[in-house]
Amino acid sequence: MTLFDDSTTAQATAAGQRAMQAAADGAELGWCRQARELILSYPAGHKFMPDEVVEALRQRGIVTPNTKTIGPMIQGLAREGFIQRTAELRAVRTSHGSRRPVWIRLEKKA
Repeated sequence: MTLFDDSTTAQATAAGQRAMQAAADGAELGWCRQARELILSYPAGHKFMPDEVVEALRQRGIVTPNTKTIGPMIQGLAREGFIQRTAELRAVRTSHGSRRPVWIRLEKKA
């Protein structure tokens, strides 16, 4: 096996997808619904970070013990064509300043 072995890459991808699904399965449905509705309320062209969505919900008193559920929800909205990942990266507070992709709301109507 080499560092770039296709089977290793496939296994890692599958493990990541299983982890995201487990997070989504354990999510509070109400919280995910609220996060989705917030993102879908953004006008086309609005750029945002997932941690900004989590913070906006927190300020409204809408919280979840597992904020990582935002990831699978974001991926789902992207697959549905409502949002798209941009090439832009920004630092996030929730991950010790690591840089994460910025998302943009697309024209598609909910």
